[in-house]
Amino acid sequence: MGYKRKTVEFKNDNNCNKVVAYYRYSSSKQTEQSIERQVQIVEDFCAYKGLEIVAAYKDEEKSGTSTQGRIGLQAMLRDIDNNVYGQIYGIVVYIRQID
Repeated sequence: MGYKRKTVEFKNDNNCNKVVAYYRYSSSKQTEQSIERQVQIVEDFCAYKGLEIVAAYKDEEKSGTSTQGRIGLQAMLRDIDNNVYGQIYGIVVYIRQID
């Protein structure tokens, strides 16, 4: 099994540094420690980029194949749509792809 790491760079034209974070693990392949690792990676990335995490959402033991039943994801999208955090720069998600 191999892992692929992707880095996506965003152009920040509005000088906003607020982001929300989303974490998820699948019951069949990962554990609660997976989220702890994701949190560390995202926090390190945001610190390096000068981004402020204003909220974090998570879904435990949920497949990534559908958004149904992913209460954390749905709450995050609802809060962003309702402008709960004002203007945000983006959403930070750590993705680990397994071949």
